[in-house]
Order: sequence, then C-alpha cells, then structure tokens
Amino acid sequence: MIFLFSSLPCDGRLPKEIIENCSRLAAEWQLYVMRSRGLRKTFLSIKGVYHQAEVVDQTVTWLTPYQFTQSVRYFTLCSPKT
Repeated sequence: MIFLFSSLPCDGRLPKEIIENCSRLAAEWQLYVMRSRGLRKTFLSIKGVYHQAEVVDQTVTWLTPYQFTQSVRYFTLCSPKT
C-alpha cells in the first residue's frame, strides 16, 4: 500500500505528510533492496511491476503500480470491504 499511496496526487483529500512519508519509505525500501542485493525476481503485469526479494532469509513480494496520469479515487482505496 505504501507504493500505491505514494503515487497519489496531493490534492487536499489526503494529508500531504502521509503522501510524503509513503514516498520516502518507498524510496528507502528500494535503496535497501538495491544495496543489500536482495532482488531476486521481477515480473511485469497489467497492475504494475511485481518484485520479489530476499530480506533476512525471508521472501518478500510487493507491487509497484505504473505511473499514469489518471486520478485514483481515495474512497475506493479506503472503503470497507463488503
């Protein structure tokens, strides 16, 4: 979710600090994986780019969404599951 929230626009619906923190955490995570040489697999899909890395002997998989100019509705991300 960090990579998804970091790609949201700063339009006032979500506090700017949250988006900035998510962007910072995403950049720090990518730097950690790069420096530790833990990246094992990468896969391109319709949703985005899937990455898989070995971190402290654990396999971690995450999705980095593509950067489009379309707007993502905030209530879609935060709506309760039905």
